[in-house]
Amino acid sequence: MNDHHESALLQESLLRMSLTDVNSYFRENLHRLGTNVDQNDGDPLGDGDQSRVKREDQQFYRDMFAAGGDINHLADVGLRPLSDFAKHCISGQVEQVKQELERIAGKGKENTAE
Repeated sequence: MNDHHESALLQESLLRMSLTDVNSYFRENLHRLGTNVDQNDGDPLGDGDQSRVKREDQQFYRDMFAAGGDINHLADVGLRPLSDFAKHCISGQVEQVKQELERIAGKGKENTAE
């Protein structure tokens, strides 16, 4: 079976899982592959574990990205757990993303001007 076919099967099975099961699946596999999931949990809006991905593990990360992580399940609950900024990014609302980034950059300038 090729990687593309396996990825499609994974995506189909993820869509049949509950959000809790999807989160558990990704967390367990991320931990198994060496990701510091506790660091990620401790800083949910930060960069998390940015260690290098080993070549032999790359397919799992490709599949997770291709499946959208848990975003399909979050969409089913109206994306409530996500910030407006994240919703704009996910839905491709470029102008709203730009406006928010400009707003934040403006706040940063105000704080450094003091």
